[in-house]
Amino acid sequence: MVELPSRPEVTDLERRWRAIEPKLADASDALARQGSVAARSTPAGVTVFSVRYVAEEDGRRRQRAVYLGASPALADRARALIRRFRAEERWAQETEAAARFATASSALLRRLLAGPGRPPGGSHGARGGRDGLRVSRRGARFRPDRGESGDARRRLVILIRDVDSPAETR
Repeated sequence: MVELPSRPEVTDLERRWRAIEPKLADASDALARQGSVAARSTPAGVTVFSVRYVAEEDGRRRQRAVYLGASPALADRARALIRRFRAEERWAQETEAAARFATASSALLRRLLAGPGRPPGGSHGARGGRDGLRVSRRGARFRPDRGESGDARRRLVILIRDVDSPAETR
């Protein structure tokens, strides 16, 4: 049987990536917000790559770099890892924003459905409010023939109805 020669560049690349990846993971908080892969030419004309970022240490901001070497494959892996850190950060920020929106909109909805002169949480069943809102099992509805109500309230009720009902039943 013929033995295939081992590919030292692949094993060397993997070995180097295993040494670099933990360093980047340690700096993931900083890399999620800022930092990049920088390329520079050495005096010999070789292009080398490094990840540059600013880290907070002892209350001071310091520029840091993780040397990647001359391999474009390592630079591509580092860019992909930084993109993943940033996607996770965006996801966390969007989740927090959605939670804040849900909290604020539920309080606003309770006030809107309660109507003027009615206690919050007291509008159950198929009773109508003074402002043209009617609460039933199918959700809040705006009835324009009952009283004056602004466009903002109408849009909010439509939005809530659309969010609560599945798309295939519309």
